[in-house]
Order: sequence, then C-alpha cells, then structure tokens
Amino acid sequence: MADRKSVTVVIAGQDYVLKGDNSGNYLMSLANDIDTRIREIKIQNPNYTSSKAATLLAIQLQDEINHIREDYDKLIGELNRLRL
Repeated sequence: MADRKSVTVVIAGQDYVLKGDNSGNYLMSLANDIDTRIREIKIQNPNYTSSKAATLLAIQLQDEINHIREDYDKLIGELNRLRL
C-alpha cells in the first residue's frame, strides 16, 4: 500500500486533516479550491453560514459532475458509432 499523505488545511475557517494517496500539495490545492468557492458563495449571500454555503457548493459540484457524466456518455457513444 502506498504511503498515505496527511496535510492540515483550512476550509471556511475550520481546520481539517486530509489524508490520501495524493501529494500534500494536491490535497491543499483541492482544499483551497473549495475554500475559495465557499467564500464566493458567502460574498454573494452574506447571510449564509459556512454550513449553508458548503451545502450549496455540494449541490453545485454534483450538478457539474452530472453534466460531465452526460458529456462523457455522449462522447463514448460517438466513439462507439465511429468504430462501427
């Protein structure tokens, strides 16, 4: 098993210890992206708590994932048609 990396990050003012197989820099980059997006949501919605902003971000991210899956499925379909 690969060495699991551990890094402490700050997201929405809270400390989190992330562990994973990726580099510490990668984990920090993920956390920074999430923190930035939560801050952007809170700027647009000043009355939102960090928890509410994080929930909205989770919905936005799931929407992005769904669109990416749809695009992927379309590309695979096109690729399969071209192979025929």
